[in-house]
Amino acid sequence: MNDAAHRPVDKLARGTAVGLAGYCTFINLYSPQALLPSLAAEFSVSASVISATMTAGTLAVALTAPFSGAAADVLGRKRVITAAMAVLAIPTLMIAMVPDVQSLIIWRFIQGLALPMGPALDEAAVRAVTEMLQTPEE
Repeated sequence: MNDAAHRPVDKLARGTAVGLAGYCTFINLYSPQALLPSLAAEFSVSASVISATMTAGTLAVALTAPFSGAAADVLGRKRVITAAMAVLAIPTLMIAMVPDVQSLIIWRFIQGLALPMGPALDEAAVRAVTEMLQTPEE
């Protein structure tokens, strides 16, 4: 069988997988925005206090994202993405069980530390796969 005949399907499947991975990663970061009024009521805090949950996650992403590529270069993309997704599960589960808003903010920050590893490295992987697919066969 000719490998070239499967390339468009492989490219579509990989592109779809990378797109979904990025979507699923960042939905963790941004989806709580719709819940902020309910969370504020649940924890009996003001809108400015509950909005710190969004700030904590975004700040953590901003702190970690620049180091994603370097970590992948040293440890390998697959290993870093796998570890980040496993680590991401812990704060995500803990967020569901927080007793107070301070704990929620702390766990959102910890969650944000692991979030950029997936999409940042997905982008590098897409670039590498695209270059590989564009290389003419010998």
